[in-house]
Amino acid sequence: MATRNIHFVSEAPGGLPAEDVYADNLPSDGGEAPTADTLEGATATGKALMKATDAEAARTAIGAGTSSFSGSYNNLTDKPTIPTIPGNATSSAAGLMSASDKAKLDGIATGANNYSLPAAATGAIGGVRMAAHVASAAGDNVTAAEFEALLDALEAAGIVAGA
Repeated sequence: MATRNIHFVSEAPGGLPAEDVYADNLPSDGGEAPTADTLEGATATGKALMKATDAEAARTAIGAGTSSFSGSYNNLTDKPTIPTIPGNATSSAAGLMSASDKAKLDGIATGANNYSLPAAATGAIGGVRMAAHVASAAGDNVTAAEFEALLDALEAAGIVAGA
């Protein structure tokens, strides 16, 4: 096959050379047109890529292939385990607080669900009120009236049972 060489020079504004390109071993007039197989310096991969007729063939030529990934996390392999959200807490297991438990706690803060301390009784522990102040004994010996005043204050406060 007869070949020819071409030298191409383009000019940038102002008359300065911008491109200086050489094309060697081109077929002369009447010769065969170059093909991917006749290009000098092209690798087998480059030639296969130039001869690819569609995207799939081009991916195969460069070893890219295609992916069957659906986009779903469940289709991934070697993925990390994502922890599950725990259920509501129970008296024997840690967990999240239920909405009703949160409402009860909020109610304590607002007074809607305040705890009432039961009254003390002779057979049960409970809350007692502060007794009213009773004057100290006037002398070294407590009188019956002073003692009765103390008992009355304790009974009124619920500290001792009444007679």
